[in-house]
Amino acid sequence: MKDYQTYNAVRLGSIFFFLVLFFFQIDLLVHRGIAIISGFALPAILLVLVYNFFLIYNNRLAGKRKAANWFNITLLLLFPGAFIFIGLVEQEEVPLLIGLGIGLLIQLVIIPVSNLAFEKYFGMVGQIKNLSHKVEVGSANLSFLKSQINPHFLFNALNTLYGTALMEKAERTADGIQKLGDMMRFMIHENQQDKIPLKREIEYVNNYLDLQMLRFENEENLSVDFKLPSTECEGHIAPMLLIPFVENAFKHGISTKNKSWIKINLRCMKGTVHLDLVNSIHPKKITDDPKDESGIGLDNVRKRLEHYYPGKYSLSTISNESEYFVHFSLQLD
Repeated sequence: MKDYQTYNAVRLGSIFFFLVLFFFQIDLLVHRGIAIISGFALPAILLVLVYNFFLIYNNRLAGKRKAANWFNITLLLLFPGAFIFIGLVEQEEVPLLIGLGIGLLIQLVIIPVSNLAFEKYFGMVGQIKNLSHKVEVGSANLSFLKSQINPHFLFNALNTLYGTALMEKAERTADGIQKLGDMMRFMIHENQQDKIPLKREIEYVNNYLDLQMLRFENEENLSVDFKLPSTECEGHIAPMLLIPFVENAFKHGISTKNKSWIKINLRCMKGTVHLDLVNSIHPKKITDDPKDESGIGLDNVRKRLEHYYPGKYSLSTISNESEYFVHFSLQLD
């Protein structure tokens, strides 16, 4: 969107520049007054539009009415003052009424019309952004629905495996199946909501960590340390915001040959949740897909954060030769 706006600005500026050159070139072919008026009026109107947008319109939009009014008064007095100055320099009669007329024309015509154009433009930009987001959400929901197949069948199969594991006294396997079932219910039901209790999000992360610990329980080179105190965390959060950081840590921070470590620390203070994560990193294999990097997941998280929590979050990542660091803070609603 920003690239598109920049392209439009450059295009309009180029058109204006060549129009001014054109009017100066026809100076010898037409009446000299037309060229002078065109060469002066067009730049003046453009400067007024730029002045209005950045110093008056934007200040009013930001609630700074006092600053906007001062800039507006300055613009109103600019042209009469300019004509007075020209008259003093040229030692001629000052055409003050012309300057006042131009100032009133700007106040009564140019500024209202340009403000209306700005509102229409930004309204269209907002509609485009909303439609783009709806298309992305719709595509994601469609992909998710296609991947569900038959959730009730899967839940019944998991319940059967859970019962079989208990009958065979495989308690750890039964516990893992139960946690997997809870995670699937979370994905199918709560993941479709805009906001969920933060405790439920942390519970999902805990279930994921428990399953990973069951998977890597015999890995002597792996050290995992995590602190997720859900009892201290209140409020609501958009679902699946925390888990991508943890998934990336296990996906890219574990080696079956080299020493690996993952450290996760989550804490909640005064309506803000903080997540600090450190994981080891290892040399990539030649067969690894270059597109399969941790940054892809983080890009998706950033897009969701910009949509749900603009200006209310902090996300920073740092890496060196052996470790990857993530710090994430979010101010909850």
